[in-house]
Amino acid sequence: MTEAKPLPTAADVRSVAVGWALRIERQDMDDAGWVEFTGWIENPDHLAAFEGVQRRLGLIDRAVTAPAPTATVAKRSGPPVIWWAAGGGLALAASIAGVLVLAARGMGGGELEFDAVSEARTVALSDHTEVALRPGSVMTAAFDGRHRAVKLRPGSEAAFDVSKDHARPFEITIGQRLVRVLGTAFDVNYQPDVTRVAVSRGVVEVSSPGEPERTVILTAGQALKIRQAGADWSTHSVRPENVGAWRRHRLIFNNQPLSEVASEITDATDVAVEISPAAAALRFSGVLKLGSAAEMANALQLFLPVRAKAMPGRIVMERRRISP
Repeated sequence: MTEAKPLPTAADVRSVAVGWALRIERQDMDDAGWVEFTGWIENPDHLAAFEGVQRRLGLIDRAVTAPAPTATVAKRSGPPVIWWAAGGGLALAASIAGVLVLAARGMGGGELEFDAVSEARTVALSDHTEVALRPGSVMTAAFDGRHRAVKLRPGSEAAFDVSKDHARPFEITIGQRLVRVLGTAFDVNYQPDVTRVAVSRGVVEVSSPGEPERTVILTAGQALKIRQAGADWSTHSVRPENVGAWRRHRLIFNNQPLSEVASEITDATDVAVEISPAAAALRFSGVLKLGSAAEMANALQLFLPVRAKAMPGRIVMERRRISP
């Protein structure tokens, strides 16, 4: 009869944690190492030991610190927010849910309404366009022989994979704005105070009817942010893989400046993440599991020499000095 292996003691776990912390600090990690490390810290005891070792070694500070009582930072529970980071490359196992054809409600005039009340839904429209609706989203659609028209209600977000039909452009109305495409993949987040459009494939035109000068052409890897209350239209770059990140519950980065990482976290959470000039040039490769801005900032502290501080309505990330 084979004797059962004794369970590792707390000292054993700390010893392993020290090894991981030093390997990461020396950047002595390949893809296989990151995969092994990610599996190891899925155990909450291992994660706690790893963070404790890093603090004792001066590699990280405490989790995002907030000046009381102006901000509250959610405590992390369950597996860490970081899935895995790779210095030389990225590997990602993704599972894609099947398409669910929703029963639509007739609204009269040939218009149908689709909603995702409590969970994300994927809609297959009659032209073979697929639309993924984020929970709480409502969309109406009206197609005929010449038009494909869709409207989103405020508070909705949808990822579109539009089938090509040159005779019938696909148009999405979001308040006073119009998004027009022929065949492409993109995401629209329509909120009462701000609208975001990001493109992962193809070309999208965003316009404001009645204001011809208000027309922006977006290609793959570009995004547009529109403030509803003013004339603020601003474009910025995004990783095509991160468009519609809410569907995959992750953000992907490959040797990107921390300033770009912060921008994408801001887009995903609607919480401003600001980077100090000294930290802006730091670069990050890895996969962040979507969570709150505070949770993702906590994760970045594990792998970069940064300190994150929660401020009223925002998080500021500063470069941290590492003791010799």
